[in-house]
Amino acid sequence: MRKNESAQDIARIAAAWLLFLVGLRVMQKMGYPLGFNVWPMGEDRNWLSWLQTGKGSEIARMFWGTNDRNPVSPWWYIAFKPLILWRENGLLFARYLMSLLCGASAYLLLRQLGPRTFALAVGILCAIFMANGYGDLIYWNFIGALSMSLLCVWAFTHYLRTGSVHWYGASVVLWFVALASYTLQIGAVLAVAYLSFVSAGPGLRARLVKALKDTIPFLGVFAVFMLIWRTASSPTMAQYYQTTFTLPGLLQSIAAGVWHPDFPVFLFWWAPRPLAHPMLVANMLALAVGVYLLMPKLPAEGARPARSTRDIIMVALCLVAPTVAVESVSVVWGPGTRWRMLHQLWVPLYVAGAAALVLWVVGRAFPARRAHLWALLVAACAFGLTAVSVGHNQDQVTATAAERAVRDAMTDVLAAEGPGTSGQVKHFIVVMGPAAGWISSDELSQKYADTWFPGRGVTLRTHSARDVGSPLWTAWPITFGPDAVKNVDLKGSSAAYGTVRVLAFDGQKIKSMAGAKHADFAGTSVMWQREAPLP
Repeated sequence: MRKNESAQDIARIAAAWLLFLVGLRVMQKMGYPLGFNVWPMGEDRNWLSWLQTGKGSEIARMFWGTNDRNPVSPWWYIAFKPLILWRENGLLFARYLMSLLCGASAYLLLRQLGPRTFALAVGILCAIFMANGYGDLIYWNFIGALSMSLLCVWAFTHYLRTGSVHWYGASVVLWFVALASYTLQIGAVLAVAYLSFVSAGPGLRARLVKALKDTIPFLGVFAVFMLIWRTASSPTMAQYYQTTFTLPGLLQSIAAGVWHPDFPVFLFWWAPRPLAHPMLVANMLALAVGVYLLMPKLPAEGARPARSTRDIIMVALCLVAPTVAVESVSVVWGPGTRWRMLHQLWVPLYVAGAAALVLWVVGRAFPARRAHLWALLVAACAFGLTAVSVGHNQDQVTATAAERAVRDAMTDVLAAEGPGTSGQVKHFIVVMGPAAGWISSDELSQKYADTWFPGRGVTLRTHSARDVGSPLWTAWPITFGPDAVKNVDLKGSSAAYGTVRVLAFDGQKIKSMAGAKHADFAGTSVMWQREAPLP
């Protein structure tokens, strides 16, 4: 019976996920700046360049040469390479699939710990929540790692119930995949220890012994992983692992879990956007109605509510504890920065928990309508998270359109003046205006050129207000000299003016800066060593 219930509920989660995607597509077809026109941005371009140039394990080695953490992380990209390279928005669909995976994983675990209706609510909300503080999609495979952590604990609950070593082995393997994909997913072992402790018979000693026995294999795997990682890690990355514990850092990280700096953006910037358009509101209401209908109207479950609530809270805290610990000691990843990797679960769980609290307060006045009230609350939560996700999607679509405009302008110049034509233009400098909508830093500009024009030797430098005074610009400032442009790339190269095109982008139009004077670069980090305007 439980298997049939789980299959039905996962189908409900998938249906809600599909409703969101269909709604997004409908809004796109209606002409709103929404939908699937989102391509890899920012750090995504690093991965795209490796996928375009490497094959199989070669891609993993390219990643390891740049970043010696999370050794299984590149294998997510390798596994999804056909989808990512299928279309320009392939990575977006990979990210959306991770939402579905996280929703199903959250449901399976929470169904083992608590009421079916709460587990289903969290699963649905996880599946349709697509927003994050990042504008790019660099976190997509970390959602996969989070899902592996959830499935690890789920498999362990089956081991506790059945005693089957197969479930225990599956739990260890899933945990290792999570850990090796994203090291901060170590927290599942804490959840394992907790569940083992509370499942043992009476007596503190018996509980401690069982918890220790059940966690020793996990700790052994972790120890071996750390030994291998320390052997293979790069000395050049040592600065990333410097630690200094601070009490303010700990408190700020905990505070970020309670009220993350992204939450005001969710509530006061992204969510209100679609609410200003009646047709978008109608579309989101249709999804909310669909979620209401998908929620089964079951009588209240009376099985150990206090225990289930405690277990859910404790397991959730175990999963986020490593994030808090790292943010309180790291000199690189400050409070709140790593919480974004948990948003996919934490935000829906947070919202569903608030809805459950409302049900506990209000539901006592309407006991006969409790199931319908819960379905209504979940539908309201789905409406709110959809509004946030739609607002985030609008930012992504807008940023993609801006980047595509720059690429198209460069394509036109290369077609007219690039190698193989009468000209030899290969180097581009694009000055971004305040409203350009360009989310990436200049450090990644070359990756854009490499992935837009693979194998053609095209270079790109961008400049925006965020680059002023940055260490990168201090080291490699674009310099307009008398006869050549210095630092046309981040290798310190110089190029004759005939091979360089300087463009300005204001978010709407791109224009040539030929004839620009020193005053046109006021307030930027560009260095001017010419007497005449740009040729």
